[in-house]
Amino acid sequence: MISDSAMPASDNSENKGFHSILEILDRFLSKPLPDRWGKWKLDRDRRAIYYDGPHEYWFSLGQMNNSAEVLDWIVELHEKSWATPEDIGNLVAALDDIFDLQNNVCGCGIEHRFNAQEHVDKLLPPSQPPDVN
Repeated sequence: MISDSAMPASDNSENKGFHSILEILDRFLSKPLPDRWGKWKLDRDRRAIYYDGPHEYWFSLGQMNNSAEVLDWIVELHEKSWATPEDIGNLVAALDDIFDLQNNVCGCGIEHRFNAQEHVDKLLPPSQPPDVN
């Protein structure tokens, strides 16, 4: 069980301040995915995140299938002279919100290989055209 004063506790008086895994999962799963992290924006149709600033830069989300690929994108951004520490931190936050990095990519320091395209397809289903009937 995890203690979190911001999260309402179960009615069970002996567990005040503690929450079941079901409560935590419910809260996590119901959390909407942001569309913006600092200057980084999510393009749901292109399934990419892009830098909304003076430099054109974007990442295709379906190509990050392991921790080395995720780290490669982060380091590549770090090497850009225009990227600020805040830009890099916001990119990490975006990737974590999108991929849940600890569970899918690098939890416990163990390399996890996963299908990023499949994950993105589930997370960002294609937009449905409006029904004309």
